[in-house]
Amino acid sequence: MADDPTICWTGNESTADELAARLRVPADLHEVRLDLLAQIESAVWELIAAHGPRLVVACRPSWEAGAFSGPEEERLRLLARAAEAGAAYVDVELAAFERGESIALPGHARVVLSHHTRRRGPGVLADVLQRASHHRADVVKVALPVSGAEDLAALAREARAWSRADRPLVVIGLGAEGIATRARPTAFGSAWTYVALDENHKTAPGQLSIDHALRLRVRDAAKLEPLVLVGGRQVLSSPGPDVYNGLFAAMALPYQYLPLPATTFDGAVEAANELGAKWLSVTMPFKREAAARARDPLVSLLGAANTVRLEGGAVAEAWNTDAPAALDLLSGALPPGGTVLVLGAGGSAAAVLWAVRELGGKAVVAARSPERARASLPESLRGEVIAWEERYRSAHDVLVNCTPLGTLGLSHPWSPDKDLLASIVLDLAVRRDQATPLIVRARTEGRTTIGGFTFWAAQGALQMSLMTGVPFERAAIDAELGALCWGNRRRHPKKSIVLVGMRGAGKTTAGRMLAARLGWRFIDTDTEVERRAGRSIGDLFARDEVQLFRDLEARVVAEALRADRAVVATGGGCVEDERTRALLANEFTICLSARAEVLASRVAASDRPSLTGAAPDAEVANVLAERREWYQSLSRFTLPTGMLVPSEVCDVVEHAWRKLSHRHLR
Repeated sequence: MADDPTICWTGNESTADELAARLRVPADLHEVRLDLLAQIESAVWELIAAHGPRLVVACRPSWEAGAFSGPEEERLRLLARAAEAGAAYVDVELAAFERGESIALPGHARVVLSHHTRRRGPGVLADVLQRASHHRADVVKVALPVSGAEDLAALAREARAWSRADRPLVVIGLGAEGIATRARPTAFGSAWTYVALDENHKTAPGQLSIDHALRLRVRDAAKLEPLVLVGGRQVLSSPGPDVYNGLFAAMALPYQYLPLPATTFDGAVEAANELGAKWLSVTMPFKREAAARARDPLVSLLGAANTVRLEGGAVAEAWNTDAPAALDLLSGALPPGGTVLVLGAGGSAAAVLWAVRELGGKAVVAARSPERARASLPESLRGEVIAWEERYRSAHDVLVNCTPLGTLGLSHPWSPDKDLLASIVLDLAVRRDQATPLIVRARTEGRTTIGGFTFWAAQGALQMSLMTGVPFERAAIDAELGALCWGNRRRHPKKSIVLVGMRGAGKTTAGRMLAARLGWRFIDTDTEVERRAGRSIGDLFARDEVQLFRDLEARVVAEALRADRAVVATGGGCVEDERTRALLANEFTICLSARAEVLASRVAASDRPSLTGAAPDAEVANVLAERREWYQSLSRFTLPTGMLVPSEVCDVVEHAWRKLSHRHLR
């Protein structure tokens, strides 16, 4: 199996300029997709020559999910030319080898023998690897669709059985269900994993963006113990991976939290074992099955477990953290002897009913099928069970929604034309970006509300404490949810770094490198202005459309400053706009500077046109004199870059961010 995986950046660029922008980002490897370029011009070959030692060049044919539809001889000739230009690897399809296609590669060329298939299931990877073993290759890459845990277990087993130590693997499970192959590549023997620059540059279904990959701790995956969330396909939209991996990184804990969709609980356990997981976070539809294999009295009573420890490939222990979380939340809300109306009769309803009993309250359950509710809920907990339509006529102090109604915002567990009777509303349904309709209404009518994410954080703190042996606080999970904007939480101070300074100071180069290092988004406001204007900044100035440029720049900068986890490189003159200065005053802003003669030489050596018509040295001196005070007043400090390489600039800015970011608001 491979150790520390390499990250290979890829993208769907259609022009050489777009490709050049990505290749400037420092990375272990970059993939170049010749088949996606609108035109393979001389600039492309120059880029390959310049960046060759860290390039994987592919020209994917249409018959294998690519875009190249020309003659096969031409496609192979393009790959050979890429190798001659200095590419570290060329990606050649297994089918080309099996058809005996001739491709003349220079002696130094390394080959990624790849195969993309629509077949799935046990035996598929093993079959492809056997076929590949008959042909020359330095790396064997196989991409195939997966439907969940069972397929992933087969991939891990078959990858482990691959005996060719001289031929590293890259195994990719296509689709969202294959996330484990991308986020934990070493479990599948992969030497590297592919990531996209951002959501708009993905080249395959299920591919991660670099920001998402780093959030999932891909870089350190081989050193981390996996904790897996098992359930139906809904686990792929859980906040857990984002929230817990962020907290693990912040707390320096050696864990990686991954979603694992499955169709059977046994399949989930099998895949978890193949991944090396000892703990499962269990959600629907497996809570009851997990409970059936547990010895904990509370789990046995409730008939549902959400936290499982594995030993020897089987369930050793199981817990239910929903019930104590419900007890915690209701203990400060339920009046003595009060009545709780519980909507729904599933596992979460049982947890709430247990908490009500522990608090000495009275419970009423409203279910669409009272008969099934009486049969599924423990008799000692369920209290009175009424028909669903009777819920409006049942007196109660606290209303708890344990149904999924409201998750999509299209349905409501309490009709808008019926009076809301409860003084306290707890809704276990959650929505990604906003509160549920029930919570919104309850807040509007002045009721006390407890949202589903509050409950999620409460049970999650108990669960993570069990799994890691380290105390977790609900407040920490709640804060991370807020930082990631789950459930319309109150947004905590956003994380962004803004670079200001003159043209030629190195904002774009250092900013792009810093964003890659942090795993954040990089925003170059000059580039965005030109994209929106459809013209270069030099052209706008040449046409005397300076005010149009400044207005557009102000809007672009304002939008960029609303981004979270972003490094923003601003245009040199953005500080001339009063609106922008007001925004920058509340950002973590660093000014990059250099001596006037250094700036002038950098500008003169670039293809940037003069913005004033003056010679570079005169232009820089005059403009710098006008802006220097603004730069200094808006920035935490000024960093001279004249004697520093970009990586050293990044070192200083990153250090300052980590030491001073909590004090940057004025």
